[in-house]
Amino acid sequence: MKKVNDLFDNVYCINLDRRQDRWERVKKLFDDQGVTLTRFSAVDGECLHIPENIPIGWRRDKHHNKFSIACTMSHLELLKQAVEKGEKEILVLEDDAHPCSNFNELFIDYYSQLPPYFNICYVGGNNISNPRRVEENVSLITFTKTTVGYIIRLNYMKEIIPVIEENKWLWVIDEIYITLQRQLDPFYIFNPRLVHQFVSHSDITGEEAAYNSMKDLD
Repeated sequence: MKKVNDLFDNVYCINLDRRQDRWERVKKLFDDQGVTLTRFSAVDGECLHIPENIPIGWRRDKHHNKFSIACTMSHLELLKQAVEKGEKEILVLEDDAHPCSNFNELFIDYYSQLPPYFNICYVGGNNISNPRRVEENVSLITFTKTTVGYIIRLNYMKEIIPVIEENKWLWVIDEIYITLQRQLDPFYIFNPRLVHQFVSHSDITGEEAAYNSMKDLD
């Protein structure tokens, strides 16, 4: 039977060096589903120097701080390295991703329903507006938050890296992606969603984070 890893050059998981607890948990969850993760060392907000001349808006609420900027930079650096390696298609996961119980089987099925020209597809996310179904298990999105897990192809990595670079000091990574969704770049999502975020301490908010609304499947 085909495995998720067979579809991609790499299945990455972004993880802070000091969050070994999350790495051990997420690795076991995906090991149990037969998915091998490649750990990507995240940019740490505790060590991040914030330039004095960036717009004041970056501190407008608890979700916009040095830790959220570090999250954006982590995704940016991962995409840059994937481009440098010439990786044609990757799966990106954050270290609080929790796969559903039949993750591998469902992923292979849903992936086969994606249009051949797709550039990016979420495997989980927080749908603020209702996605528009285009296939049985694939929908188009225009307002979906979080970057807990997404598939992305090389040409689109190259296209959006300059956009992230330009906005990295002001916007969180999922806000940058939402802007692209609203510009009608075709962003897809699996429906039902195959990953949600497990409850854990968030470095961005400094609180326990629970995202029960993102869970479609056990």
